[in-house]
Amino acid sequence: MSDNSVVALSEESQPSKALNVTLWTLQALAAAAFLMAGATKLVGAVATHLFIIGGSAAPALVLLLITAAVAWYRRPDSLR
Repeated sequence: MSDNSVVALSEESQPSKALNVTLWTLQALAAAAFLMAGATKLVGAVATHLFIIGGSAAPALVLLLITAAVAWYRRPDSLR
């Protein structure tokens, strides 16, 4: 009772071009929404830390520079 037929999953699971474009658009919109929400929470957190709690902004700025440098130099890899 063995079935010898083989189904190529890559051929059946490929979305149409219109669906692919729609999914990429939705993914970009979701990423933008998460970035905007995160940026407003970060602006609020930094302001609270600096003006209410007190302290130095130097550690946050160093981390920002490190992550910005990594993102900038990894950018060509992510565009492939």
